[in-house]
Amino acid sequence: MTNQKLIMIEKGKNIAYRRNIGKYLQELKNFCKNVPIENELLSLDETQNIRNCSKALDTVVARRLRMDFHEKISDKFLDFVESLYKKNRSNIFIWTPLTAICGAYKLDSILDFNFGFEFDSNPEGIVVLLASNFTDKITLDFSVDRAGKKILDIDLVGDNWGK
Repeated sequence: MTNQKLIMIEKGKNIAYRRNIGKYLQELKNFCKNVPIENELLSLDETQNIRNCSKALDTVVARRLRMDFHEKISDKFLDFVESLYKKNRSNIFIWTPLTAICGAYKLDSILDFNFGFEFDSNPEGIVVLLASNFTDKITLDFSVDRAGKKILDIDLVGDNWGK
């Protein structure tokens, strides 16, 4: 690849980053118990490396749970999250569609994720939590079913969370 092409690719990435960083930080704020700061985001190269390291989890069969969207703040569900934490206490990377453009964000553990997030926290209705040791992953997919009810599908994958 020529230097000119590399410069154009980097320029395009910078434009996409600047266009989306405000929206991404707001999105992360909805999903985190702490307030994310731009300089805490991982670089795009680090983000891509993490994505590459986690690809093996994409082929593992997931255990799926479906619930009413609002059940995610129930004591029963929060106890379930606590049990996941006990099985894997690793740092967690948060992934949304904007992560590839702006960089991954790391939480100390799954307990630092705000499961009380609002339904409109991101327009795609999807967020992924990836354990930093690449052994476990949770996909939260929130949508409206045919009856107009807000639902949450949770796919659990990995050595600890998928069983």
